[in-house]
Amino acid sequence: MANHAFRRKRKFTDSLIKKLIVITAIVLSLLIVAAVVVSALYISNKSSGGAAYAGGDTAESLNVLVLAYGSDEAQAGAFMLLRIDSSDGKIYLTSLPTDTLCSYEDSRNTLNGHLSYGGHIQAMDAVENLLQIEIDRYARIELSAFEEAMDALGGVSFDVPEQVTQNSGAGLPINIAPGTQTLTGAMAGAVFTKSDWSTTDRITIQENLACAIINQYMKGSVLQNAQSSFNRVINSVETDISLMDLYRVLPSLNSMAAAEAPAEVRHAEGSYVSENGTPGFVISDSSLATLTAVYTDKE
Repeated sequence: MANHAFRRKRKFTDSLIKKLIVITAIVLSLLIVAAVVVSALYISNKSSGGAAYAGGDTAESLNVLVLAYGSDEAQAGAFMLLRIDSSDGKIYLTSLPTDTLCSYEDSRNTLNGHLSYGGHIQAMDAVENLLQIEIDRYARIELSAFEEAMDALGGVSFDVPEQVTQNSGAGLPINIAPGTQTLTGAMAGAVFTKSDWSTTDRITIQENLACAIINQYMKGSVLQNAQSSFNRVINSVETDISLMDLYRVLPSLNSMAAAEAPAEVRHAEGSYVSENGTPGFVISDSSLATLTAVYTDKE
C-alpha cells in the first residue's frame, strides 16, 4: 500500500513537473521584462505620476522562491530558488525536489508537506532554515497557460541529450532528435518528462533548460518587445514582487543583458533516504554549504 501511494505521488509530481521549465523560465524572464518596461516608463517621464526615475545609486540582489502549481492547490509541482546577484552580475538557479526534507520550527517534513500545512510562507521559512539564507519574495505559478506563452515568445534553442519520443491522445506525436533543437512549449515538456530519465536527471534538465531560456531572451532585440511579452503572462503570476523591488535590481539587470550567459545553475546534490518512515531527498552537507554561499549577500 505504501509503495502504491508513493507511485501515485510520483506520478502526480511527474505530470506537474513536465511544464515546470516553461513556467519557471518565463517567470525569471518576467523579472527582466518588467524591469525594462518600468525603466522605460519612468526614465522617459511616462509613469502615472509623471515623475522621472533614474534608478538607485547601488544595485541590490534579490532571492525569489518560485512555486509551480497544477490542479492541486495544496501541493506544488516543483520549487525553484533563483537569485539576481548584483555582486556577481549573474542569475543563479537551483531546483529543489518537492520531496526535499527540511525543518520548520519543530516539524521535519518535505517541502510539499510544509506547503500543505502552512502555505508558501512555511515553505519559504523551511528553505531559509535549510540553507541559512533569506528569501525576499515568492512567485506562485499556475501551469495551464505557459506552454502557449513559450510558443508566443518563439520557443527555445536547447541541446537535447538524447532521443525524445512522446505519443499521447492529445496533439501530434513528438519525436525530437538528439542535439541542438528549437523547442516549442509542448516539446520542452516532452524533453523534461522522458520516462526513462530519473528524477535527479530531470531536475538537472529543468535547470539547464531554464538557463537556456533566460540566456536566449535576456537580449536587447527581444526586450524591444518587452511590453507585449510582459502583458501576455503577468496575469498568470501571483507574487509579492513589487515595482520597487524591480527598481532595486534594475542596475544589475541592465548590466546582465549585455552578458553572453547571465544565468547559471547551482545544482543541489544529495540522495533519497527515509526518515522515520518519510521518504525524501536530503541535500548533502557540501552542497548545502555551496548553496548557502551562493544565495547569501556578499560583504
